Amino acid sequence: MTARCDFRGLPIEVTRRLATDYHAAPDWTPLASVTRLPDLDAAAASLLETDSFTTTASYDAIGRVIITRTTPDGSETGPRTTRPTSL
Repeated sequence: MTARCDFRGLPIEVTRRLATDYHAAPDWTPLASVTRLPDLDAAAASLLETDSFTTTASYDAIGRVIITRTTPDGSETGPRTTRPTSL
């Protein structure tokens, strides 16, 4: 998983890769001794699918998701108001 964050640390873009064998938990022990990020990506490559899925989000001044959140399939979700003054 990789993330791009805004100045407050809220994720504005998150990219994930799924495990190749989703029926069982991956054995991450070969990665325990890896300390550099490029080496970690290379070591995990055999455990993860090559496709990646990215989600983006926007936030208002107090950290709530605004406008829309776009998921990998292109669908957009966002807050829905029931009254003009509430979310």
